[in-house]
Amino acid sequence: MALFSNGAGNANTATGFHALMHSTASNNTALGAQALEENTTGAFNAASGTQALQSNTSGSSNTATGYQALVSNTSGASNTADGDLALQNNLTGNDNVGVGDSAMISNQTGSDNAALGAGALGGDVDGSNNTGIGFNTLSNNADGNGNIAVGSGAGATLTSGDRNIYIGNKGKSTESNTIRMGQAQTRTFVAGISGVPVSGSTVLINGKGQLGILA
Repeated sequence: MALFSNGAGNANTATGFHALMHSTASNNTALGAQALEENTTGAFNAASGTQALQSNTSGSSNTATGYQALVSNTSGASNTADGDLALQNNLTGNDNVGVGDSAMISNQTGSDNAALGAGALGGDVDGSNNTGIGFNTLSNNADGNGNIAVGSGAGATLTSGDRNIYIGNKGKSTESNTIRMGQAQTRTFVAGISGVPVSGSTVLINGKGQLGILA
């Protein structure tokens, strides 16, 4: 029953039970049982895997590879999901990239996010402009925006907050506009500092590792 209702649609390819069953649009590719099953007017979509993009109706230019990748998407556009359950719950979010098993699994309406790694940005629901690179990066962030995390588990503690940068640091549960680098290291070497004269207030570091000037 692949392409069962296809009428005016052109240049479509469907392989698998109920693949592209209801589509009237063009330039879609569905490979796998129920892939793009509910699609009607969405065009330029590519779904490969059982139930990939199954609920999509009008979203266009999406790419889903893996079991239930983008399965809940209805009208979201220009999303890329590569991995089982990647972007599984996305509904209307646009321009998201989720690569890895369960990457961005909870996202519904957030847009312009990039998740690379299994479980990356797994807790994001409606946050936007976040970047997580590494296993479980920013995995508990639900609605924070503009956060960047690099390294396994980086930013995993954050639940709400904006514009944070974490490199190899789990972060705090709620904070914004903060940079945290490293967690277990005991020494720091930074090139380009020693022997370089500067002007202005002297920068100090306290016992918690925070940089700043004397209060």
